[in-house]
Amino acid sequence: MEDPVERAYQLAYRYEREHHGCAESTLLAIQETFHLGDDMVRRSASGLLAGVAFMGSVCGALIAGVMALGMKFGRSSIERPIEGQTELFRRIIRLRRMFKREFGSCLCHEIQRSLLGRSFNLADPSEYEAFKRAGGYEKCPEVVAKTARMVAELLIEAERRPQ
Repeated sequence: MEDPVERAYQLAYRYEREHHGCAESTLLAIQETFHLGDDMVRRSASGLLAGVAFMGSVCGALIAGVMALGMKFGRSSIERPIEGQTELFRRIIRLRRMFKREFGSCLCHEIQRSLLGRSFNLADPSEYEAFKRAGGYEKCPEVVAKTARMVAELLIEAERRPQ
């Protein structure tokens, strides 16, 4: 039996390396590994790449991780009280801590600076080419894969926890 944590890691790495889109790659790897959501959910992550539509804000992989945790632990109905979401929020806070400990920041532009020596405006074609030359598609798949691993670990932990 394949280890789901390793499977999520490998899928996320491959999707980001071959197809790009940090949020979409992270989310799809988790969806396929844990049978969560559908194609519309994955599509909803398409615009979150490079810190939300190239803005360098919160890393798309981290946002996708939050989305995946929400699919598993989120409210079943908008009418349910938000106060009942403590398990979801606890897991999101843990994910953020794990992510920040691993990458030093939750912000795409700061992660780029750390991994590549500077940040890039990926909406600008010349900056995008510079990102590729700097090794962006060698470094970002690792960020995506490690994030998918973190999310998978949180999901597995929840499955193993006695009710």
